[in-house]
Order: sequence, then structure tokens, then C-alpha cells
Amino acid sequence: MWRVLLADPDRQDQERLTRACARFGRVVSVSTVARLRRELAVRGADLVVLEHRLPDGSGLDVAAALRARWPDLPVVMATASGSEAVCAAALRLGLRDYFIKPWLAGEMAASLRAILSAVRPATAERPNTFRPMRGFVGRPDRRGGDVAAIRQAAQRIQEDLEDPVSFGQLARELHLSKPALSRRFTRTIGMSYRRLVNDARIARARELLRSSRYTMTEIAQIVGFGDLPRFDKVFKAVVGASPSSFRQQETSERNKLLADRTGS
Repeated sequence: MWRVLLADPDRQDQERLTRACARFGRVVSVSTVARLRRELAVRGADLVVLEHRLPDGSGLDVAAALRARWPDLPVVMATASGSEAVCAAALRLGLRDYFIKPWLAGEMAASLRAILSAVRPATAERPNTFRPMRGFVGRPDRRGGDVAAIRQAAQRIQEDLEDPVSFGQLARELHLSKPALSRRFTRTIGMSYRRLVNDARIARARELLRSSRYTMTEIAQIVGFGDLPRFDKVFKAVVGASPSSFRQQETSERNKLLADRTGS
């Protein structure tokens, strides 16, 4: 999945973009310029979405800085405080698209997906100029040996839950038998391939249950489970509660926290 970095302090817009991109990208939301810079430095991104007015800076200033450092990193602006002058300035800076809030989820998703596909096609081998290599596409890099290749594969598994590299494919690429790969994978990562895939899927499902309004069936499909009964079974085994119970508990705790804050 593509990694989309959103700089916007509005929690509602953070949630809306997470839902809009859920089928093709993982949205990481930050509220300030400082946190945006830290996130880019540590983890990178495939695309950045900016609000123009941020608590500690201007979206246009941020866009200019990003263009100077990462000229190929696509940037989109989605703002509630835009004007023709801001739009013109944004386009002069090379922003790929510009939205005035409230934007339509379908239009936003279509635009971001088209931009990402053009810059970094999902099925092509390509270097990533915006961040360190996060997994492999095609053949793994074996210059660091099997350990490095297994770690790359593990990273890709966690980022591409709908189409993770299969165990058989990894074994073929490393010229290992499946039993030999199983032993090396567990020794390198600290858990089995199946456990890693399930844990990554459940972690993503927990995020979506907390922050989105997707149905259980939709979440099961988004995180890579083939059917709802299997999703329910695996989720309950890992979390100790069914997906619906988990969502109810999270909603209840969030409402209680809001009530406490309102009453204080």
C-alpha cells in the first residue's frame, strides 16, 4: 500500500482521508509542521497532503521546502482557507492538485490514486527517492544476504496487506525450501510468516475500527482477509474480543472521555 502523509489538525478531515484512501493507501496524520518533518525524516512518504493553515507554519512554505528537498515527492493541498491567490501559488510550486474543503471523498481518492500510480506504479520495479527502501518490489535485494532480504520482505508484508509477498514466492526468490525459509524467517523476525501477516492485518483492522465507519465486511476485505468469518476468528484470537465488540468498547471509551472533558 502507498503511504500518504496528511498534515492537518482537523480530526474530522484526518478520518475522512483515512476512509477515502483505505483501499489503496495508509494515511498517517500529523497536526503540525514539526511533526510532518519528523515523520518524513524517519519514515518518509509516497505523497503528502497539506492544509494551508497549520498551527506552526504555512502550507505554502512547507510545500516550497518539500519541493527543494524532494523535488519528485508529490504534494496536494486540501484547505478550508484557500483563495485564488493561494491556489495559484500552490500550482506555481508544482503541487499536483488543489482541493477546497469540504472535498468529495470520491474525487480526492481518484486524484490521489492517479497521482501515486503515475509517480510510482504499483506493479513496476522502481527506486523510491522519498525515503529509504521499504521492502522490495520484484526480486529482493540480497546484497546483505538472506537476513536483509527477509527483513525487506517482512516490511513489505506489513505495508501491502491486500497483496503481500507470498511465502512460496519468497522461498523461490531466496532459493530456499519452505522448511528452511520458515526456520530462517522465524529466527530473523522473531515470529512465523503467518503470525506476522495476521498481526499486521489485525493492527490495521484495529486502526480502521477506531477511526472509520467501514462495515466489518469492508474492513475484512481492506486488510486482506478473504471472508468475514475468518476475520472475526483471527481478530478474536489475537485481541480477545470480536471486531464488533472491540469497536463498541472503543466508541464507549471515546464518548466517556469526551463527556469527562466537557464536564470538567
